[in-house]
Amino acid sequence: MFGRLVALVRADIDRQIVWLRGELGRQSRYAVLTLVLAAAAALCALGAIVVACVALHAWLAIRYGPHVAFAVLGGGFALLAFMLFVLAFARHRPKVRHPPALQSARPATLISAVKQAGYADAIKAGEQVSKIANDNMRHGSRKSLFGTLALAAVVGLIVGRRL
Repeated sequence: MFGRLVALVRADIDRQIVWLRGELGRQSRYAVLTLVLAAAAALCALGAIVVACVALHAWLAIRYGPHVAFAVLGGGFALLAFMLFVLAFARHRPKVRHPPALQSARPATLISAVKQAGYADAIKAGEQVSKIANDNMRHGSRKSLFGTLALAAVVGLIVGRRL
């Protein structure tokens, strides 16, 4: 009887784990791509600074001449670095998707799972409970006897209402 309920809860837990793995994968891919783009932008910025310094030195040393190419290269690296930084940090972080709904949290699903279990399982479970209760009444303490009687009364009320 309770085997189907346990299977239903296990299926819900499995779906939650699959969802969690998918979300962790998506979020980690986003973080890795952002770090790679930021690292590439930082390298380009470093290259722009180096080339710009060399170009400035050559320009100041010779005044105007063929070394304007250094400045063009430095400007190109600076533009590339700017574009990579914008690409890395202007993107929107993907929103976390909602986890799948728990099927076992719906009362209709629980009731149908109990009904599908059948009365044969309920009878077998009842026989086991009756055997345990008999042993407890004969060999148990007063506390366990009253606990067993209270539990039997509650189970009887629940089963009586459903049948």
